Amino acid sequence: MCSSLKQRTKSLLKSLRKAPSSDFEQAKDKYVQSRQEYSLQLKASKQKYKNDIIKAMLNHRNTTDFWATVNIMRTREFTQNKIPPESWTCHYETLFASKTTTPSLPISKSENAQLDYPITLNEVMHVLHKLKTKKAPGHDGIPNEVWKSLPLPYIQQMQRIFNNILDNGTVPEEWTTILLQPIYKKGDPLLPQNYRPIALAPTILKVFSTIISKRVHDWAVTNNKISKFQAGCKKGMGTQEHLFTLLTLIQSRLRLPKGRLYVTFVDLKSAYDSPGHADLWDVLSNAGMGSKIINVLISLYSRANGQVKLPSGLSDKFKIRKGVLQGEPQSGLNFNIFINDLVKELDEKGPPPIQVGDAKLHLLLFVDVIALLGDTPSQIQQKINIAARFFHRRSLQVNVDKTKVVIFAKKKSTKLLARSHFHWENQSLEIAPSYKYLGVTFSANGTFTTHTLESRAKIATAATKVWDICRKSRVPPIDTHLKLFNSLVKSTLLYASPIWGWGQEETAEKAQSSFVRKLLRLPPTTPAYFCRLESGVTKIQLQIFKATLDFWIKTVKNSTSLTFSCLKEQFKWYEYRDTNSTIYSSKYCWAAKIVETIIKLSDLSYQSLLSHDELSPLRNVMIAKYADILHQQDLDRCRLSNFIPLYQYLRPDENRPSYLNQNLSLPIVQLYAQLRLNRFSVKLGPHYIKLETRCPLCTSHASNNVQHTPGQEIFKNTQKI
Repeated sequence: MCSSLKQRTKSLLKSLRKAPSSDFEQAKDKYVQSRQEYSLQLKASKQKYKNDIIKAMLNHRNTTDFWATVNIMRTREFTQNKIPPESWTCHYETLFASKTTTPSLPISKSENAQLDYPITLNEVMHVLHKLKTKKAPGHDGIPNEVWKSLPLPYIQQMQRIFNNILDNGTVPEEWTTILLQPIYKKGDPLLPQNYRPIALAPTILKVFSTIISKRVHDWAVTNNKISKFQAGCKKGMGTQEHLFTLLTLIQSRLRLPKGRLYVTFVDLKSAYDSPGHADLWDVLSNAGMGSKIINVLISLYSRANGQVKLPSGLSDKFKIRKGVLQGEPQSGLNFNIFINDLVKELDEKGPPPIQVGDAKLHLLLFVDVIALLGDTPSQIQQKINIAARFFHRRSLQVNVDKTKVVIFAKKKSTKLLARSHFHWENQSLEIAPSYKYLGVTFSANGTFTTHTLESRAKIATAATKVWDICRKSRVPPIDTHLKLFNSLVKSTLLYASPIWGWGQEETAEKAQSSFVRKLLRLPPTTPAYFCRLESGVTKIQLQIFKATLDFWIKTVKNSTSLTFSCLKEQFKWYEYRDTNSTIYSSKYCWAAKIVETIIKLSDLSYQSLLSHDELSPLRNVMIAKYADILHQQDLDRCRLSNFIPLYQYLRPDENRPSYLNQNLSLPIVQLYAQLRLNRFSVKLGPHYIKLETRCPLCTSHASNNVQHTPGQEIFKNTQKI
């Protein structure tokens, strides 16, 4: 509507300029009328746009519209890609170049009944149902929504095509082009290596590869083709499992006198882009993968080429001659199998494994993130040497500058650091005081203080984005501000909180309290419990407990896992704390506070805490009880506080005051909050209004108005009545 009115107004303006004097007044009236209509329509459209944004931001239940609007309002730093297409092509041709030739046939022809059977209709329909929508398509330009909406006859035809590919071992040429979308990381924006490539494979290839990937995953897990110490690309496993295992290993040593744990965190350089294809087929064939799937992979990899997606268009194609094919769902599993022999070599040639409970292990793997473990300097150096030889044979390069050794000990020892020297081949390795492993910073003394402080620094930046979004959208109610804080900020703060959160609750709570104070424009001295009672937010400690309880329930469900072995060991330390009082320390027993809390909330026995069937049904009850306990603690502190003695009479036992449930503008909400919680002054825009400290009835300086007010003359006659 605005566009047509704008064009008409421009046309009338041109006519007015060319109009003869006899028709000038008539042309002028038409132009003025059209300009007024355009101005009114433009104003109405702008207002409608603003109202639609506010409506979408207020509609929290419609998550799609809500986040679409948030992304519109979000300020993004954009780094213009000024690198010419020729430089991109040259960079990736060099990166993916290989001196070896990929064989046209697999090394060993052998069928595997678990992998090579015909693809069923149920497999195809299951994958189509699981496809995510609103994802960027690959070279074919076909989004997932097209495949999800196919009628049954077309799905059956897709099944026949997939089986034909599996039988013949030939992938269509159109499926072999991968688009690379470079995303700037840091450093010089004119260097291609400072960009992270996001691989976009054709969506039809993803459907086919997902079916094969699921088969390979089930086969590899069932037949132990992937070590139990590998948590990456495994169904039901994530980073928390290995973070908890490493924490248990650290605490198992630090709880002992002079106990130490030596960990080498290995950083692989371009791990996914490094494996030679010939070596990959050899490893997959020796692992027992059937010839049909290997033939399909050889066909795909031998024809694979890439193009860089740039603002100016697509670059020239380049061959991909090495590395697992990124963007293709099976790549992670192939890489896991490719490096799985490292575990076997450490078992056969390495020093004794370290032990925790009934688990014995040399290392922890999360795809290409590797942590070598040892009890002594000689053990860890031997494992470093074995790993170095293995990676050299597999053409995997190690970034020695980023590979660190951390010596976990109760106290920092200068003598220990002076006599400890480690090397990777001929290069020295740095002994670091801490290391960020899978997103969590582990300090050498076994605490997470450094990680908590780093997280608080990050969320300060994230909180700024929340303010920017709310300022642009001009959304009035406090609910939207808090939802954005929970989604954009708290999610960052609480990542892996079951591992590090216990004992760091108060430090983490400061981030939320600071946000609420700023939101309600309260002074920095306002106690955190007043902020929570006024805004209705729950304590961060509740979120940590909820995440920890879910992690505990998930762990006890699988009694054969490495994580369960570690949990049993933690549980044993706590259970026998009285008999082992000389070495027991709650500081180095993750389960101490958690066990006490769960028993208090559930009334279960010690042994029942390791039973999934007994613990899982009580989850919601325990969370509700814990929420009530934390809320009651805030109420009790409020009643005993001298900060604002009158606040306890403002009915803080409700979820939150009624003014927060109305669609009031943010300045009005802030004024209400300050009148209720700010005893020093009220901020109105740039102005400060000092609050009267005298008694409003007798004008004396009363130190405690709660006790002073009932004794005034004005109330005496009323008291007599």
